[in-house]
Amino acid sequence: MKKSIALTVFFAAAAISFCACGNNSGNTQESSEFSFSGKASVPAVSFEKQASSEPSQNEKSELSQQSEKSAEEQSSRTAAELPDGVIRTSKGKLKFTTSVLSLSVTFSDEFCIRNNDYNPKYGIYLQNTEGTATLLLESVEDKTLSYRNMTAYLREQYPEARVYATDNKEIVCKMNSMDQSGNKICIMQKLRVRTGGYNCAVICCRTDDKAKYEAVLNDITYL
Repeated sequence: MKKSIALTVFFAAAAISFCACGNNSGNTQESSEFSFSGKASVPAVSFEKQASSEPSQNEKSELSQQSEKSAEEQSSRTAAELPDGVIRTSKGKLKFTTSVLSLSVTFSDEFCIRNNDYNPKYGIYLQNTEGTATLLLESVEDKTLSYRNMTAYLREQYPEARVYATDNKEIVCKMNSMDQSGNKICIMQKLRVRTGGYNCAVICCRTDDKAKYEAVLNDITYL
């Protein structure tokens, strides 16, 4: 069946390509081998107590102004660097829209960088700044799908996955997998079946970060 082929390819891509976190080299899925490092980039921080004296009130005021200016510059720079099709809607929230299957979705602004390791036909592939998690937002055309047979298919094809429907008739599927380097990963997706196909939001992260990104997935909203 067409739906079986489409979804099998979708999950295979998730296990291989969606977890190329931190490998934003511009290569496409077809031409690259991907590896999920499973390591966060942690800056070296020193907590050694300084011997300097307490700053004066004027110095505190100057430092505060510099901090505010830096924050404003960072916010402006981040807004300017958002990928095409992505806009900021509110504090901590971004939105992506495509006319195909009326996909319009809000999500955490943690995912603010385009990852070119996979290029969806109707959507966008993003990652966080640390390169430890990715988010795929995509519309998939398929006229054979319905809400009921999508849920049934996922449960049959991936018995180890947790599959359930929300009150908004969205289908959630969570499963553990391995990347090509043998690292344990977690793939979590929220699907919305539409006439002519479905919308999907897919998060891929390290298994150690599963609890954090379950909350992020729950907060993703189809408009």
